[in-house]
Amino acid sequence: MIALASSKPMHKHLPQYIVQETTASAQEIVYNFFCNGLKERTSQSILDGLDTVFIRPHTYNEKLANQAFHKIIASDDTHLFNYTVKRLFFILFDLLKEKDRAWFSKEFTSFFSSLLTKSKTISTLGYKMREKLALFVKSKDFQEIEIFSPIEACNNQIGKELQCFQRYSYYLLIAQSLDLNNPAEQREAAQKRAKCLKERFRFDLAMYIAHCQFQGESVARQRRKNPTLFGSRLLDLIKILLIKKMRFGDDKFANLFLQQTQATKYSDFKKSLLGYLMLNVEDPKGGTFIQKRLTQILVSFQKNHDEDRLNSALILQTCKKIINTLLTNAQSTFFDASTTTPTQANPLISIRLFVKLLLICPAAQTYLESQIAGFIEYYASYPESECQGFVNFVEVLNIALAIYTDTVNYSLLEVKSEQQENNSAIDLKAYRVFVHHQPQ
Repeated sequence: MIALASSKPMHKHLPQYIVQETTASAQEIVYNFFCNGLKERTSQSILDGLDTVFIRPHTYNEKLANQAFHKIIASDDTHLFNYTVKRLFFILFDLLKEKDRAWFSKEFTSFFSSLLTKSKTISTLGYKMREKLALFVKSKDFQEIEIFSPIEACNNQIGKELQCFQRYSYYLLIAQSLDLNNPAEQREAAQKRAKCLKERFRFDLAMYIAHCQFQGESVARQRRKNPTLFGSRLLDLIKILLIKKMRFGDDKFANLFLQQTQATKYSDFKKSLLGYLMLNVEDPKGGTFIQKRLTQILVSFQKNHDEDRLNSALILQTCKKIINTLLTNAQSTFFDASTTTPTQANPLISIRLFVKLLLICPAAQTYLESQIAGFIEYYASYPESECQGFVNFVEVLNIALAIYTDTVNYSLLEVKSEQQENNSAIDLKAYRVFVHHQPQ
């Protein structure tokens, strides 16, 4: 049996490899107890198991798991404790049925939050355990678990700050799935959850637009969920994006660009890439600034590979570099309240450039999404009213990616034309949007 930990770290003078072996064994005892030591694998039985292990262990196995937790705490490694609890959550999350997972996520986080507030449990936990739990519920690890809970279940301050951005949890989940420091179980769960959220958003968007076109917006709002924040402006935004897509032939030019550059030197690719990106940019002032900035970046980027033949790795690295540059440029508008109108040139110009990059390098999409996650975490500490520019940017990006990179096909049909030939303004009412699924 593992001995109970004393108040002082018992591993202070032991060689590091012995400490690691000891704590690894303790982690396995914890995982095995919850995976194999419970009579049932239900949400309630797991929560009951947490209660007995942390507060009132009775059986031999319960005491063994309790002592294992104390051994992990005795290592005086906060990261190790957080990692153990976080991995435990995702192991159990995977064992449960889909219908039980949301409730379990809420109750799991509530359990650890309440341990520090219930007078009956505080005295039984011990100082070290209370200290580690207090740090855990304020940590990013705890926040990453909360993303799997319903929005109203966010109990800690970090969770509350993120509530206004909970609708963008897809991006946070993508970041979790790509972080190799996270447990494998967490990365897999985040990837699956992100896929579900992405599919749900795109289904809701397609159904809402279809109902808007055939039943009117007032009826559509009653029968279907609008997954965006744009309300009556949504249809106009989609029409503008589709008109640009149709007028400029982005898909066609992307395929042509790839064909023309597949056998070129990397230096030639960079020059051609700049021309491809800036083709048909409608905002001369903003386009000129971005072009100058990208020119400066591309000339020196991976210069030691300039004479190499182009390959997919270089394309991906270059697209990532441009994504970072464009996001840095767009960030200047994220606190600008004047950018809250979705049909303005900015942020449409940056988003069109992102789309053009993804059309030639689909592998860069997860990188873009993980970078957006970083911005979401940053702006979560600000009042939503102060970063409406960023909210607008993400909303437009969601829609653009759904239109350009999804299996749902959006198309336009001009049903009437009342414009004079010398009038360059687009009459959006003259177009109808049609939505249909295209097989992969």
